[in-house]
Amino acid sequence: AEVINNNSGFKEFYIGEGNSASCGGQEGVSDTFTATLWSLDFLSALSKTGVRGMNFHGGPAGPYSAIAFSANGTVDVRPLYYGLLAFTELTCNHSHWVSATVSNSAPAGSDPTCATGTMASSHGDDICCNASCGACGGTGCNDRPGGSDSCCAGSILSANVSCAEHGPPCVMPPDYVDDVVAHATTSTADGYTRVLLLAKQLHAVADTRTVKVCVTGKIAAAARVLSIATSTTGARGDASAKHGLNFAGQTFDGTTDGRPRGARVRRVYHYAHLVRLLVVGDGVLHMAFYHRGLVCRWNRP
Repeated sequence: AEVINNNSGFKEFYIGEGNSASCGGQEGVSDTFTATLWSLDFLSALSKTGVRGMNFHGGPAGPYSAIAFSANGTVDVRPLYYGLLAFTELTCNHSHWVSATVSNSAPAGSDPTCATGTMASSHGDDICCNASCGACGGTGCNDRPGGSDSCCAGSILSANVSCAEHGPPCVMPPDYVDDVVAHATTSTADGYTRVLLLAKQLHAVADTRTVKVCVTGKIAAAARVLSIATSTTGARGDASAKHGLNFAGQTFDGTTDGRPRGARVRRVYHYAHLVRLLVVGDGVLHMAFYHRGLVCRWNRP
């Protein structure tokens, strides 16, 4: 409760130690692109609830270390570091959080949250009836517009059509998570509104989807987009990747001094495309910079 209400006068709250898994991390998770995606969403969620700082536990070895070293002293910049670096850029220059929502992140024709229907629970399952039913399930459901197939819990459960793939009438998925989430900050220091789009669901086949993003604040005529990808082409993401990552075209693979290699790349989208940013499947991330004046000062170590 103190964390959630931190902005209402409670003492500042810091998490002194944590990471993706205990006891050094989990091989194949903590040291992969999955940790990149997790850290960005995790840190954003913590900060929004009032947490002022988070210390990631690490060391010279162990799967969850953001930076590790080989036996001969060669530096190994892990996927987690890319997430921490991107979060630093998202929140730089005394930024504060603003509202950001994503629509059309679910497949076309689906309604996993029953936004276009009316919802009810039956025997532990959530179902979504047609909006024309007026009410979902219960006595007399078969006499409502649409009949039993559209308005009665038993019929909808028997048909077993998932709302993750179809609209109502359907059964709502119990473990549904939006494919795409957005976190946004704005800064009075440099005039930027920064938007983080994060593709959370992992798909066996690359999935390209157009999403619309609604952000509180002024939006300029063009967006500068930085991407985290698991290949130099940025064509798609591989959640199991341990190397081959790049942020804004730069990679730490092969670095000998801890500095990124390659030229920094930003793609520019003009206003006609501003609210139709592409999110490429398996978690390729796009960070958009909506500019009002000054260039964001990004300081590398």
